[in-house]
Amino acid sequence: YWRAHADEVDIVLTDMRMPGTIDGVGFARAVRGRVGHQPSIVMISGFDPPPRQMLEQLGITEFVSKPFRISELSRLCASKLS
Repeated sequence: YWRAHADEVDIVLTDMRMPGTIDGVGFARAVRGRVGHQPSIVMISGFDPPPRQMLEQLGITEFVSKPFRISELSRLCASKLS
């Protein structure tokens, strides 16, 4: 979906760990490596956040720790989209 519709995506929610060969950090790198529209990236994880400098270099605008409330995530996403 990302490859076909990247210019239409304004926010990306990604988990730190994902099934398959790419993790959230790898996906953030792929998003940031694309020229053009750059969405906000929100990383979600039950693990401790990576160093802040690494998050900033990847363009990750927020790090959300699990467990979280849907209302918290909703407010965060709304603030990124406004």
